[in-house]
Amino acid sequence: MSIQALEAVLPGLGARRIEVPRRIDWRVVFDGLGAELPDDYVTLAEYCPRLEIGQFLCVTSPAPGREAIFVERERADLSSAGDMAQDDMLGGYPVFPEPGGLLRWGSSIDGDEFHWRTAGLPNEWTVLVAGAVNF
Repeated sequence: MSIQALEAVLPGLGARRIEVPRRIDWRVVFDGLGAELPDDYVTLAEYCPRLEIGQFLCVTSPAPGREAIFVERERADLSSAGDMAQDDMLGGYPVFPEPGGLLRWGSSIDGDEFHWRTAGLPNEWTVLVAGAVNF
């Protein structure tokens, strides 16, 4: 998805966009996670560092030169989510890398978590929002 298409659905995004992509080493991220990520997420991460939407939703993304640290943090989150899934705190959803497993991409100031359901190809993944009261 182009950055212009994202700006069309996220008013105000253009004011936050940088002109030159950050040049994140996506191969490190993809190899570390064991999967590629949706194209629109990659585009957002390249052009909108530290993206916060409406002072509510924070989209996590790697920083250039810190891709391995991002992967380490994501793996730690997945480990914690795996523990939560074993305790039946994720509504029966599996955790990535299980087929259709949840992979977190953001959170809210209210403690909500935003996940992809990783079924199919990355650009086909759907979003699941887990409210803080669910955890």
